[in-house]
Amino acid sequence: MHKYQYVNKLGQIHNYLGILDTSQDPRHFSSEPLMRICSNKSDLASLLGVQRTQLYQKTLPLKKGTKLRSRIIHLVMATDLVYELMGNDENKTIDWLTTPNTFLFGDSPLEVIMRDEGKAIISWLQEMLGKKPGAAF
Repeated sequence: MHKYQYVNKLGQIHNYLGILDTSQDPRHFSSEPLMRICSNKSDLASLLGVQRTQLYQKTLPLKKGTKLRSRIIHLVMATDLVYELMGNDENKTIDWLTTPNTFLFGDSPLEVIMRDEGKAIISWLQEMLGKKPGAAF
């Protein structure tokens, strides 16, 4: 497990699941940790909006201003929060991300994040952890 702290305009990112490539800088992500979340490369490519062949590269760039960058950053932020919420248990974190949720109309949190709706998930998780300004915890 990689632990890397990166601060950007969205807040602090710990990268507990190692999705961001920390060997150089966080402007790249590795598909390998994502394969633990979605083991089918075709499904993962579809979720990410990339070609399946791109997932064979060690890392992929996160170009500024792209939907892919936004989705990956939101995914990393959400996984960090879920990881904390689940008592630092990676398996429970992955289960939560991939399990269909009735509050999300049967979609999994992963699907919602990959549709560029990750801010709502992050906001809810921050409230659950008492990390959101004004949270009543």
